[in-house]
Amino acid sequence: EGGSGVLTKQAGSEEKKALGSGGVINLMQSDASIIESAAMQVHTIWDGPLQIAIYTSLLYKYLGPSVSYGLAVLLTVIPLNSITLRILDKLSRAENEARDARTKRTTESISNMKLLKVQGWEEQFANDIRGHRTDELNRHKTRGIIR
Repeated sequence: EGGSGVLTKQAGSEEKKALGSGGVINLMQSDASIIESAAMQVHTIWDGPLQIAIYTSLLYKYLGPSVSYGLAVLLTVIPLNSITLRILDKLSRAENEARDARTKRTTESISNMKLLKVQGWEEQFANDIRGHRTDELNRHKTRGIIR
């Protein structure tokens, strides 16, 4: 049951059932996003300082010492950007949790549609899904405002 891979852990059948198909898809999307983000960050580690050095030297050549003010602003903004990215990461995780909850409830409703119709619970489940969707959209809007 245990996988020997470093990056992945093979889930048992109980864990797979608890996660559901929507949760698995969401995990796959999150993993792809993390890999894409890591690739861009690795590129920025060497490319960013190189670009700053080249452009600063060119600007200094053409504009003189006044470029140091711009460089000071640039170096001041870097920590602020780091803080903003941490906040965006937390908001993204909260948005994914809201999406998981909505997906799980939607999948549950579709799987048990016959029972919902017989018992007359369609409207209750629909309202619950709408509530989850509203929560998800509010979290998405908040992340978009900060972005």
